[in-house]
Amino acid sequence: MEKNNNITLFDYKNIKVRTVIIDGDVWFVAKDVCDVLELTNPTEAIKTLSDKMKMTLEWKESILRITEDPNTVRILLISEPWMYKLVFKSRKPEAEKFSEWVVSEVLPTIRKTWSYGTTKSLSPMMMRFSLNSKQNSTLGYWSMLNKLVELFALPLEHNWFELPENIIPDISTWILFNKYIKDKWYNPEKICKTYTHIYPDWREIPWVRQYPDSLYPLFTEWFQKEWLAKRCAKYIIERTDDHVLPYLQNTFPNVIEYKEKKRLEN
Repeated sequence: MEKNNNITLFDYKNIKVRTVIIDGDVWFVAKDVCDVLELTNPTEAIKTLSDKMKMTLEWKESILRITEDPNTVRILLISEPWMYKLVFKSRKPEAEKFSEWVVSEVLPTIRKTWSYGTTKSLSPMMMRFSLNSKQNSTLGYWSMLNKLVELFALPLEHNWFELPENIIPDISTWILFNKYIKDKWYNPEKICKTYTHIYPDWREIPWVRQYPDSLYPLFTEWFQKEWLAKRCAKYIIERTDDHVLPYLQNTFPNVIEYKEKKRLEN
């Protein structure tokens, strides 16, 4: 690891990964993350990110602090939460290992060096993902929290809605999905592993389940057809208010369509 001003340079399997602290938040050089994930076009990879999640540096002095190449005219940066989005989009085996490395080595080093705090840059759900990335990563298995970040939290945050702590639906989906697979196919207790889940207040729950990779397509289908379509709107609105509806409409149109259909039927 090397550091210069608010820039820290890490080495990940001989690939340099540069991080920059700007106004107390950590940003990653998009090209470095894309190099690890074997994404050849950083501009294309981050084009769907909202403006608050990416940044272009064009000021020469700022650029030269990050790179020694005098011919560089701009550098693309992505925020920490949306670095995870790129990781989730990748189906490369290296993606999960890279995510573990960021959580176990990069972020603790940055926090020590720059007094960087996760509460400033991460939503509650992303904070829990960050805290548990190392614990819940078992080869051949996935956790409910990881998949809800991928399928639910990140799409909403892309549309500018940050999930509060009280409407993170991992427990409700965990209970319902377990019942679903138990009624139809498997006893979850016989096919799942467990890990110790850590909350931001450092509470630990030692029996949270990890599911076999073979069940991920089934969970994705169930989550979209059952939880999103039939339960999502009620679950969220009971815990907040109607201001969330436009975000749901933009992110998961089928949620509002189902809600309106049920209203007309009644």
